[in-house]
Amino acid sequence: MTRQTLLALGYHEDEEMFKNDKRQIRGLYSNKSEYLEDIARLKKLFRLSIREDASLLDGLDIHQIRQVCVKELPEARKNIEGANHCFALVADEAVLKDVARGVFVIKAVGYDWDEDRASQGWVRMLTADILCLWESLLLYDYICHDIYAAIHHDVSGGDLDKDTWEGLPCIEPLGDCSEARTANPTGTARITQFRFDY
Repeated sequence: MTRQTLLALGYHEDEEMFKNDKRQIRGLYSNKSEYLEDIARLKKLFRLSIREDASLLDGLDIHQIRQVCVKELPEARKNIEGANHCFALVADEAVLKDVARGVFVIKAVGYDWDEDRASQGWVRMLTADILCLWESLLLYDYICHDIYAAIHHDVSGGDLDKDTWEGLPCIEPLGDCSEARTANPTGTARITQFRFDY
C-alpha cells in the first residue's frame, strides 16, 4: 500500500496537474520545482506502521480492533503528532478473502470514532484509494467538518461488506494511477499502471 500511495502521489507531478493546481494558479509557487518540493514533502509524511501480531489480533471484530488501537494510542501519538483523526488500516478475514479473489481492498477503521458520531466508524476502500482517504482527512480538517458524517453520507444505504468508498467526491480520483491487479492468466494485457504477477 505504501508503494501504491506513492505512485498515486506521483500523479501530482504531472505537468497537467501542476497547471491546474489551485495554489499554482493563485501564484503561490514561483516555479514548478517549489511545487515538486511540496509533493516530495508529502511523500515523506506518508508512513504506514505495520502491526502483525496474530496472538493479539486473531479473531477480533472491528469494534475490538478499535479498542486495541485506543489502548495503544498514547504510544501511537508519537507517530501522529498534530493529527486530528486516527485511522487504522485493517486486513481482516473478509479483506483477505477479497484479496485472494483479486479484489485489493482494506478497511479504514477510525479509532477516534464513538457511537454518538455519524456512520459506523469504518469503511471499506480499494487499496489504490488510500491516498484519497489521506487527502479527505486533510481536507476535512481544513474545512472543520466531521469526516465520519461525510463517509456516512457517501455510503449510507449501501452494503458495507461489498461497497467501497473512494474518498470525498471533490478530490481528484487517483486510484487508477496505483491500482493493484493480478496479471491476466490468459496472457492478454490489461491496462494498469501497477500490477502483481502470479
